[in-house]
Amino acid sequence: MSAVSQIRTRHFPGRLEAVGQIRWFVAGLVDGLPRAYDITLCASELAANAIEHTASGEAGGTVEVRVDLAPAGRPGALTLAVVDQGPPRVPHPRRPAEESGRGLLLVGELVDDICRTATTTTITFDRKREGA
Repeated sequence: MSAVSQIRTRHFPGRLEAVGQIRWFVAGLVDGLPRAYDITLCASELAANAIEHTASGEAGGTVEVRVDLAPAGRPGALTLAVVDQGPPRVPHPRRPAEESGRGLLLVGELVDDICRTATTTTITFDRKREGA
């Protein structure tokens, strides 16, 4: 007997306006699960970063969001991947007083594991752990 896939994938336009749609997509998948708020918050942060800092934010760009509700070999976990179209855009210097630029620090505090490749950031949540 083969296992039923618990992976849900959706592509979104690479515009900052799509971050709300991404939040609703993820929130609908994790509603009622422990740490649902943390998962949804991290999804929107990673998506915004992909749109802001990679070629996904260029005209015609897209962002893929993948949620695995039952990753193989990780009982009780959930993984979320945001796939961008790299390569990075040319960054602009940030001033110390700017409010942006701290999202990955927040994500790092909320997740149990984070893995980055050239175009994909995958985060893992242990659903048994209490939310932040």
